[in-house]
Parts: sequence; C-alpha cells; structure tokens
Amino acid sequence: MEAAAEYTRVNVLGTAHLLDAAHEVVPEARVVLVSSAEVYGIVREEDLPLSESFATAPANPYSTSKLEAELVAREAVRTRQQGVVIARPFNHIGPGQSPTFVVPALVRRMLDATAQGLHFIMVGDLSTVATSVTFATWCARIGCSPSGAARRGLQRGLGPRRGPVGRRRGDPQAHQSKSGDAGRP
Repeated sequence: MEAAAEYTRVNVLGTAHLLDAAHEVVPEARVVLVSSAEVYGIVREEDLPLSESFATAPANPYSTSKLEAELVAREAVRTRQQGVVIARPFNHIGPGQSPTFVVPALVRRMLDATAQGLHFIMVGDLSTVATSVTFATWCARIGCSPSGAARRGLQRGLGPRRGPVGRRRGDPQAHQSKSGDAGRP
C-alpha cells in the first residue's frame, strides 16, 4: 500500500499542485497532462486497436492514480476553464526510464551485442505497430508553441519540468473531443 500512496502523492496531488501553479502564474497556458494508456486496464486482443472512447478500467494503483489525475484536470477545466489537454500515450521514452521498457531494453541489448563484437541483436515479434509522437508534433496538433512555452515558463521562474506546456489559441476551453470529454484530443 505504500506504493499506492506514493502514486497518489505524485500523480494526483502533483497534478493538482501543477495545475494550480500554472493557473496562478500563467493562466493563459494550456497544460498537457501526460496520463497513461494503463488507465484502460487489461485489454483483450479483439478490442485492439483502442480508441479514446474505450472504457477505462484501471488494474493497479499506478493506473488508478493516473485516472484520478485526469479527473483533477477535468475539474480544473470545468470550474475555472483552465486549458488542459490529456494524453494517454502507450510508449514513453526518456531519461530515468525503467530498463524493462522496450527502448531501454533494446538499447541495453545493442550495447551488450556491440561489446561482444556482434553487429545484430535478436528480437521477438515486431508485428505490433506503435506510434511515436514527438513533443513538437503533439504541440502542433493541439496548437501550442513548445519553444514559447518553455521560454515563458523560465521567465516566470518555473523550471522546465514544472512549467506549463503551451498557450491556448482561440477557445479558452480545453480541447473537446467528439465525445465531449474535456481535455482529450
């Protein structure tokens, strides 16, 4: 249960604090909340590929905390019209990522193979198709400016990991999907 409490502290309370700070310091900002595809829970193969309207069914404390963070963000949209976009990516890459994830695992295998003088690695079934979206691509889709956002956040004393992600253009409401869910593209 200790891990569950930590997930709640970081994901739910962290989201609330970040949204409050962004609203106070840069109220015109559009915040991108990076949730997780884990909020969909255990998915049957026949349900693939998933759409954003697929029912959520968190299956562990981590995914539950991510869905709760989404609820906090939706409340900020509803009560104060804060600009929020919620993303539920399937694959993340970046510093500090667990070596059990696909990209760090492949990099480790490539480094090990190179050290052994090999020029290849064995891989399993590559038939699963995954889509990677860069930050710039995502910002272009939702109408924000990554360089402008970072610059404004730093000028206001917010670090690059704590600052707002972008600014709203046009409608002050969060992005509305066809299903009417605030915050999802």
